[in-house]
Amino acid sequence: MKASEVATPRSSGHSSFPKLAWGVLGYNLLVIVWGALVRATKSGAGCGGHWPLCNGEVLPEVTEMATVIEFTHRIMSGLALVSAVWLWWKARAESAVVRKWAGGSVVFMITEALVGAGLVLWGLVAGDTSVRSEEHTSEL
Repeated sequence: MKASEVATPRSSGHSSFPKLAWGVLGYNLLVIVWGALVRATKSGAGCGGHWPLCNGEVLPEVTEMATVIEFTHRIMSGLALVSAVWLWWKARAESAVVRKWAGGSVVFMITEALVGAGLVLWGLVAGDTSVRSEEHTSEL
């Protein structure tokens, strides 16, 4: 791999691609933080055992805060996938290495979506005791 392959976009003029890439990265970090909130509040089963629907509906009836938290995470995750696909699409005008990494990010995002779907559909989000309770963390 040559240095020119990494740094030289195929398009002429100023590329807005780096700003887009940083924006997509920043947004994905927010999605990760929100996912931590889902985990910390034990809201992973807020949409029941339905995926991609939430409690069997496209727009669920909000009866619990757990539903709001989980549904928000699903919307954010979906938008993160769309932004990664958009990044990959815009990478067509960039170097081969950039196109490869942008495509890899889409593959990883789809894999993560499938893992999340599996966790929901196999009922592995409700009643998970792997998060330490306050009484256990106070002993540390």
